[in-house]
Amino acid sequence: MAPRPSAPYAGKVSTIRRQRPPGDGRRRAGLRGFVPAIALVLLIALKLTGVIAWSWWWVLSPIWIGAILTVLAVAGLLFLLRRRSRRQIRRWKDHFTSGDWWRQTPVPPGGPVPPGGPVPPGPQDR
Repeated sequence: MAPRPSAPYAGKVSTIRRQRPPGDGRRRAGLRGFVPAIALVLLIALKLTGVIAWSWWWVLSPIWIGAILTVLAVAGLLFLLRRRSRRQIRRWKDHFTSGDWWRQTPVPPGGPVPPGGPVPPGPQDR
């Protein structure tokens, strides 16, 4: 087989490589789920070998403590979102029940537009 001729751009085109920043958080995110799993396995092994005489509630604590913290975080987030939406609804209600909300709306350039739309020019405007 004959050698292939080299392309005119061979060796001149640089490759594009995406370099991750040193602290992009991927390593830490993996450890966040790995540490409780190792703790759970370690505590179960210690309980079964008789090294610790703890209650099974405490041996399985990495499971239920994590679940409780997750439920509390979700409940807190829902509470904050609901509080924020209620505040916004109250603002809208106050704005539209004040009686003069129509005065606070911005007037378009050229004056207010009548309800039926712009008035066509009359004979005096031509």
